[in-house]
Amino acid sequence: MTQQIKLNVTPREARGRRPAGRLRREGLIPGVIYGKGADTRSISVSQADFSRMMKEAAGAASLVQLKEEGKGSILTVIQEAQQDPITDRVLHIDFHEVSSTEKMDTNVTIHVNGEPIGVKNEGGVLEVVMHSIDVRCLPKDLPGFIEVDVSELKVDQAIHVKELPELSGVEYLSDEDQVVVACAAPRVEIEREEGEEAEEAAEEKAAEGEEKESGEG
Repeated sequence: MTQQIKLNVTPREARGRRPAGRLRREGLIPGVIYGKGADTRSISVSQADFSRMMKEAAGAASLVQLKEEGKGSILTVIQEAQQDPITDRVLHIDFHEVSSTEKMDTNVTIHVNGEPIGVKNEGGVLEVVMHSIDVRCLPKDLPGFIEVDVSELKVDQAIHVKELPELSGVEYLSDEDQVVVACAAPRVEIEREEGEEAEEAAEEKAAEGEEKESGEG
């Protein structure tokens, strides 16, 4: 069942860098609700309330029911949460209003489960290429995560978007041939092959030089 979390928000009139900075000093996060059509409005959220909500979500894609002062509740998803690159503090949040009867586009985290055969028995290295994926679905069908079992992967094998688990009502929007996760050959082996190729290239170049000298002689 799709996780739905409640969050109180407050309308805000003042916009710009200075008012936003003042809000943050007061323990609030400035944000925007992108509503249906051209209905866009500025709000603020308690930093403490938002932190509690994110802890409750535990990284899963969730629907957020916003309760705005003086108005009713609306259903949203978090479109973007901008963070300070040094402190990770949330600086601004964009919410996107959704309808329970209309499909929406959003991003869902990919969870990789298991230890590949290629890592356990062949010394391979697991490479996660995609950590999340865009999906289209009705709000009720929104998955918290996309679970990917990699335990059967051998060296030089990969799982592509088209091989992700089929989920009722969920459409993957990425290229179906895009690699999601792969089991690569051991790094030492790759480096040895690269070294051998470089050595062969050098030998070929030297041989070409010798042939050129012989021809000139």
